[in-house]
Amino acid sequence: MSRMPIIQRMELTGASIPSFGCRSMTVLFCCRVQKPLLTKANAVTQALGSSTAEMFRIFVAEIARTGRVPVSLNTSGNDNRNNAVG
Repeated sequence: MSRMPIIQRMELTGASIPSFGCRSMTVLFCCRVQKPLLTKANAVTQALGSSTAEMFRIFVAEIARTGRVPVSLNTSGNDNRNNAVG
């Protein structure tokens, strides 16, 4: 049985991500978010006793479990109660 290289690269949507030889089932996921939006989200998740990262993991797990996005998305512009920014 051969050993894994210290830094093994995984291909995800064309981007190369180092896995550092980790054999776990996790992947480091990065995205850009506007700072004011992240600040508000952090305050909400901290008030709930959690973190924004944990809420994101819950969100992704729910999509995988149900095959659906666990929020209502509206493009009509009539219902602004659920907008994250506004």
